[in-house]
Amino acid sequence: MGDPFDVEALLRLPRRGGLALAPDGERLVVGAAALDGKGAKYTSSLWQADPAGVHPSRRLTFSAEGEMDATFLADGSLLFVSERPAGADPAEGPVRMGIWHLPEHGEARLLRRPPGGVVAPSAGTAARTLAAAREAHRVAYVIAAFPGAPDDAADRAHEAARETSGTTAILYETYPIRYWDHWFGPRERRLVVADVDPQRGELREVLTLAPEADNPLAMEEVSFDLTPDGKTLVTGWRDASEFTVRRTDLVAVEVGTGARRVLATDPGADFEDVRCAPDGRHVACVRHTHGEPARAEATALCVVELATGELRDLTRAQELDIAEHTWGAGGDCLYFTASKDGRMPLFKVTLADGVVTRLSDDGHFSDVCPATDGRVFALRSRMESPPEVVAVPADGHADQVVALHPDEGSASHGQVEEGWAKADDGQPIHYWLFLPPGASSAAPAPLLTFVHGGPRSSWNGWQWRWSAAVMAAAGYAVVLPDPALSLGYGQDFVQRGWGAWGERPFADILATIDAACARDDVDADRVALMGGSYGGYMANWTAGHTGRFKAIVTHASLWDLDQFAGTTDDALWMEWEFGDPWVDASRFRENNPSAGAPRIQTPMLVIHGDRDYRVPVTEGIRLWVELRRRGVEAKFLFFPNENHWILNPGNIRAWYQTVQAFLDQHVKGEPWRRPELL
Repeated sequence: MGDPFDVEALLRLPRRGGLALAPDGERLVVGAAALDGKGAKYTSSLWQADPAGVHPSRRLTFSAEGEMDATFLADGSLLFVSERPAGADPAEGPVRMGIWHLPEHGEARLLRRPPGGVVAPSAGTAARTLAAAREAHRVAYVIAAFPGAPDDAADRAHEAARETSGTTAILYETYPIRYWDHWFGPRERRLVVADVDPQRGELREVLTLAPEADNPLAMEEVSFDLTPDGKTLVTGWRDASEFTVRRTDLVAVEVGTGARRVLATDPGADFEDVRCAPDGRHVACVRHTHGEPARAEATALCVVELATGELRDLTRAQELDIAEHTWGAGGDCLYFTASKDGRMPLFKVTLADGVVTRLSDDGHFSDVCPATDGRVFALRSRMESPPEVVAVPADGHADQVVALHPDEGSASHGQVEEGWAKADDGQPIHYWLFLPPGASSAAPAPLLTFVHGGPRSSWNGWQWRWSAAVMAAAGYAVVLPDPALSLGYGQDFVQRGWGAWGERPFADILATIDAACARDDVDADRVALMGGSYGGYMANWTAGHTGRFKAIVTHASLWDLDQFAGTTDDALWMEWEFGDPWVDASRFRENNPSAGAPRIQTPMLVIHGDRDYRVPVTEGIRLWVELRRRGVEAKFLFFPNENHWILNPGNIRAWYQTVQAFLDQHVKGEPWRRPELL
């Protein structure tokens, strides 16, 4: 019998992401983050996988700072970004992200390190760090530079002047002012196109696109790509000049002249995840329609003709919420992923007839890379196993997905079953159930419920953030429900909970708990619940609406919607769903978890990171203070240097140790064990 799958085993697993395929289809490169020798931090590196699946992967990069976002140039050499200090002048300030070039045979060389660094997009966005032309040695990327600074020397001088004066202030004139875990400014984002000389290892800028003074956030978190010949840059362009009217247009920029024209615009939508076609005449993108109080938001995969701006909607009729997409090697089809019934399958849509074909049955697919030989490479995870590199036949034979040289990092961890419960309104509700070793009718396991964030999300693959496998190995049966608002069950299913975050999803979650508790290997008298982000909202709502649970863990959670709506990093999306609170605040009142404060009796563990700007830490502090004021047993686990996610390995250990100790105390009846390092 192997070692238990505890938090240390979870931390040791390589975290794969960022798959890239060479133009000739002969090389696959994937990023992998792993613990350093001290087990104190993750370091990312690039690995080359064998497309034939014969030879094991081999490591390409080795720096202590790590490398990520591998992108192939037309000649098959690699670009990546890194904070490697090589070539840096200590007198020029801190070392920031730079662009490096790695030939197929030879050492990596630094191409450019701007004073403000190359900007990597935030996790979960459709933007890329680097976008290379298919046929030209040309690349697009985003840098951070002070407004008005014409070059790196001026930018560096401006930074030095601010440091000398002691000035750290930032003046904001537009909204939003921060995003997830960082504040915008004082530098602005600029989109750069540059020619790469692989022989000399040089980068020469040919276009720098800076935002206008009245719209400094035009290029914040937007997606971009280059046509195959590198002559046209296609990018999102945010209009954030007014608080109540915001959209992301699709624009084309001629690299030679800088002339910009709008390809697609809609006051009620954003155009995201830009991908230029191999023929150079079309652009694929995701049209993300904003929600309104009476109508839920939605996404669709679209194709836009570059010359005319003519737009075709390819997937709206299927009601699929698009996660990512890419062009087929021949340009006659698009491959995409979308949530579907608790999975993230791979799909193909042909441009000629708009027929959508599902190419995979089980698993969560990402980082899709179509090859010229008819195969599609991707990363695939399952609920019980982390991402691995696989090859998918493009002819639709879903049972022929092949893992390329699987290793210990792609093994299964835990016993998982799938189920459907019936809600009180008759709606089927999908859920996954992890079962611990040894659970039986003679020794039923306590039940722990995980509520996902989003709320437009679903449980459809391996989770690094909250591992049900770890909690199952600790002796808990873990149920993961997809209640109303979850993706993958059609637009009407989202609409069931739109603007009604509390009662409807709450009832759906209770239905899945009842289904799990009906099993003889689950103990219906020992039940707990936990959730993060929207899941934390639901944990708080649950605490105020039932005393059924022995313990509740709430992470990065919404507590008071009035307070939250004014302090979150992007208040507008809240108004799209709940309406203008100064016109009609009824939805804010009806769905406010804090209204249930007088009824809470369940012991609660409140967790929050100080750098969480999506759900500011004041939500967690206020909740904990309310619980303490009312005499509810509660603990507050605070992370000064974490954001919406817990990313540092030492903090991940502290998170699991505290959560397990709290649950074991209140659910299993064990003595409280304070983690040693806390």
